[in-house]
Amino acid sequence: MPRLKLFLLFFIISKCFIPSGNAQTAISGIINSYSEVTSVVDANDIVISNASDFNAGDTVLLIQVKGIEIIVSDNAEEFGMSQNVYGAGKYEFLLINNIDQGTGEVNFTSDMSNFGDYDAGGSLQLVRVPGYDNARVIDTLTCQPWDSTTGTGGVLAMIVGNTLTLEADIDVTGKGLKGGMAAQGAGVCVGNSTSVYFEEDSDSAGYKGEGAASYAWDNSSPLGMAYKKGRGPLFNGGGGGNGKYSGGAGGANYGSGGDGGKESKSCGNYNIGGIGGRDVKSFALFIAKRIFMGGGGGSATQNSDDDATDGGNGGGIIIIVADTLVGNGNSIKVGGADVTGVANADG
Repeated sequence: MPRLKLFLLFFIISKCFIPSGNAQTAISGIINSYSEVTSVVDANDIVISNASDFNAGDTVLLIQVKGIEIIVSDNAEEFGMSQNVYGAGKYEFLLINNIDQGTGEVNFTSDMSNFGDYDAGGSLQLVRVPGYDNARVIDTLTCQPWDSTTGTGGVLAMIVGNTLTLEADIDVTGKGLKGGMAAQGAGVCVGNSTSVYFEEDSDSAGYKGEGAASYAWDNSSPLGMAYKKGRGPLFNGGGGGNGKYSGGAGGANYGSGGDGGKESKSCGNYNIGGIGGRDVKSFALFIAKRIFMGGGGGSATQNSDDDATDGGNGGGIIIIVADTLVGNGNSIKVGGADVTGVANADG
């Protein structure tokens, strides 16, 4: 038989007899499991807080969400700028060799590529990553929202050996770093007082949005209560509004966040709203092979009527490893959350 006919015959047979392993798995909702990493023992060994959802043989993603050291001087041009990035944004796929369900100790089949950079104090988490031959998204696929208390969530990760088909959206909008809560304020104009940080118990400014920052540059100490409020951004987290109901600023990621609105008109024309989150791309020399969640938006202060709005949460992270992606007109969404509430006189 001529060579061309043999090729055509092989092509027809291969298309008609599809191995059962190529069946599509229907997926939706949350497909990952998460645990905080409490310590990094050595190059292929960590300890996690919740081992129940992990087993030997699992493919996992190790990712550090925060850990940046920022400048904390009372200077609007400097505050929130990165001084040291450390392990923030570092990530890699690993395979679990064995796991002790009692102690939470996890041993990997190979050494971590970023060992020495990871910092358990910088919101390091382990994410179980499912694998599929072929998969189709039949309803919205998302992730667990980022929880700053447990240091988990905000990440959707999956591996598809062949084709991922979308019959619905993949959406982690607003699943990232948290927006600041609307705070009770004194309702007093601060005029040209432009301080960029206040203690948490202060009634002179709103909360900053959560950013990828964990440490203060002065002595590499953890960011404490002294920096919870005020117009300065926490790296990519937007600053809070100062004074009488000025607006909180937008969080950032690749681009900068928008600045917050001015104080109440009764205070004059002082532009002291929150300062937008710092854009990640400015630190390109430091962030090669890193990935960040969107920063949270800052908040304003409010009066006793509780009519200001919280800052919106930043967008989460999506990591898809696949040979082919068929969109069918559907979308992959990683934006920050819109603030849909309407402020009544307050920021």
